[in-house]
Amino acid sequence: MPTLHLLFSGFGSVFNAESLILLLIGVVVGMVFALLPGLNLVMAVILLLPFTYSMTTLNAVFLLMGAYVGGTYAGVITAILFNVPGDSIHVPMLWDGHAMTRRGQAATAIGWTIVAFVIGGIVAALIMTFVSGPFAGIALRFSSPEFFS
Repeated sequence: MPTLHLLFSGFGSVFNAESLILLLIGVVVGMVFALLPGLNLVMAVILLLPFTYSMTTLNAVFLLMGAYVGGTYAGVITAILFNVPGDSIHVPMLWDGHAMTRRGQAATAIGWTIVAFVIGGIVAALIMTFVSGPFAGIALRFSSPEFFS
């Protein structure tokens, strides 16, 4: 029950205009970096880092998280359309996504990819919300023998 209380109280600090605008800026910057040759999502996060020094912690995390998520998704676009993965995590998109592009179904492939990203992100966030507490309890009981092994 305390997990749900903390989760719902966090929504109030998340859904404000400044945080959502920074999230959108991060997504756009991450997508631009992932689409340009020679750049990737990690470089986008690193180059945005100096801009976060004057921000609050929550806003900085939103900006960097948006850049990472936007960059992760944008690499899928090049993998599906041009058969060139933006990163190693986009290689599976080459198998089915580019085959759909050759059949004239590129929009369908990109559309289903965004649906999978959204559903996967929500499911992963929910799992991490409810599983991280028990895992942290287990990790805090580690002592010298576990660290040695």
